[in-house]
Amino acid sequence: MIDALRLAGIELTNLAGGHGTSRGWRPLEAIVIEYVAKPVEIEHRVVLIRIANLFEHGMTAEALYKATREWWRMTPGRHNPQWAFAVYSGIVRAVYRIERWEQEPPTDRKRRWAFDGIRDGEMEERYQWTDVTRYLPVGAQNPIKYVNC
Repeated sequence: MIDALRLAGIELTNLAGGHGTSRGWRPLEAIVIEYVAKPVEIEHRVVLIRIANLFEHGMTAEALYKATREWWRMTPGRHNPQWAFAVYSGIVRAVYRIERWEQEPPTDRKRRWAFDGIRDGEMEERYQWTDVTRYLPVGAQNPIKYVNC
C-alpha cells in the first residue's frame, strides 16, 4: 500500500518501505521480463556483472552503463572478456562491447577496474532479456562472473 500511495504522489513520513515484501512495486514490464526470460547458452567471452545494489527500474541508459562499468575488484587482463553483460535478478539488461580497461588510482583498498565500452545492438538481439542464472552460483558473493574466458 505504501508503494501505491507513493505512486499516487502522496508523500509519506515512513522511514521504512513496509514489511512483508522483498521487492515492493515494480513496473509491469519488469514482472513480464522476469517470467518470460528464457535461459541462454553463452557462446562468447563475457563478464557477467551483477548490479543488484545499483539497479533501479526505469534508470537511464547512462545510469545503467555507469552502474555496470565501474569500479570492480576483478582481473580483466587475466580473463580478457570481450563483452560485459549488465545483469539484474539473473536477467541480462544490457550488453557492452569492451573497448579498453582502466585501473582505479591507488588507494588504501585493493585496486579496482572499470571498462570503457559501447552498447552492442547485435549482441543485445541475442542476449538481452535472457536468463543467465545457470552461470551464477547460488549464494555467491562476488558480483563478477567470467564465462568462456
